[in-house]
Amino acid sequence: TVHIFCDNQSTIKLLKNPIFSARSKHIDVAHHFARERVQSKEVAFHYVSTIEMAADMLTKVLPISKHLACCGMIGVE
Repeated sequence: TVHIFCDNQSTIKLLKNPIFSARSKHIDVAHHFARERVQSKEVAFHYVSTIEMAADMLTKVLPISKHLACCGMIGVE
């Protein structure tokens, strides 16, 4: 099983719970692909708080303190 860490709790709930509603009917094929992978236990999504999300340094502009903290989380000093 590949473990994927995510800071979006709504996404994790939608992946684990196959209930469709008016609010989630717009979700595209990529989400259904991911849900199938979760059900087959090929991948597992886990919640990580935004403060502990090391991938932020690759996805957004950060203050230097947060950038350095992210570097430390992945072992780059």
